[in-house]
Amino acid sequence: MRARTLPDGTLVISYAAWLELFSAIALMAIAAWALLDPTVTHRVAGWVCAGLALGQRTAPDPAKMVERQVERLTQSLSLTTAQQGQATSIFTASQTANQTVMTELRTARTSLAAAVKSNDSNAIATLSAQIGTLTGQMTANTSKADAAFYAILTPDQQAKYTPGSGGFVGGFGGRGPGGPRGGRGPQQ
Repeated sequence: MRARTLPDGTLVISYAAWLELFSAIALMAIAAWALLDPTVTHRVAGWVCAGLALGQRTAPDPAKMVERQVERLTQSLSLTTAQQGQATSIFTASQTANQTVMTELRTARTSLAAAVKSNDSNAIATLSAQIGTLTGQMTANTSKADAAFYAILTPDQQAKYTPGSGGFVGGFGGRGPGGPRGGRGPQQ
């Protein structure tokens, strides 16, 4: 949800939306400057276009996400080449299973928003339960992948890896000792 209106009429905008809005305004100002100042070269206009292109976000590529995850795990756990291949297969299967669930989850959340706007209590209850079930499916898929990955690790690697927390004791910036961003990272 990028923006919403509270019952008292207050508009609430997410940080990402503010950042995008600020970036768009800044780029428009640069573009106006580039058009109005005759001394500006085509290079500056190119920079503006490049900036506008960077502002266009695309959905992350699931294969790239798995690749980055395996790279991170390889760095932290010193995975062998065979383990890297197995990890890629495990996490790709999990990602594929979750893609379908995520599509259904997105649809359910959109329907839930419509049910809230129309004050449809029955639909809100049904869709909330459906969202809970779908979230549970995603958690199960991810946990099964964690279990399969954990099984291919050596005892030393298992000591450094904590399933369910992004892979490491304390997780990545999650809640833990010291609160958000207070996690301990990999154990040494």
